[in-house]
Amino acid sequence: MSPTVPEMIRVQAPRNAWQSEQVEGLGHLDLLVYRSNLLGGDASLVNPGGGNTSAKLIEKDFRDREASVLRVKASGYNLANVTREGFVGLHLHDLVHLNSRNTMSDDDMVT
Repeated sequence: MSPTVPEMIRVQAPRNAWQSEQVEGLGHLDLLVYRSNLLGGDASLVNPGGGNTSAKLIEKDFRDREASVLRVKASGYNLANVTREGFVGLHLHDLVHLNSRNTMSDDDMVT
């Protein structure tokens, strides 16, 4: 028999810490940093030092052309205080070609 609601441990919903005045005028990467810091700062949502966030963005490449980029929080950065530098940019155009591969060795992944 499943426990009833009164018998289960109740978890409070996280509080809404979003501050619209703090994000006004921020670019997409800075918004990712802001929401990552909010999520990482709430111990009810992530383990200490853990968590991952990402966003698909349109950014200018080194030739000043628009490119679709997946920004992912890199390992070694704490979600609660990660900065722009803690988000690795992966060009989606390059990643699409990986779908055709069935396997890939560790060496192939880092070359």
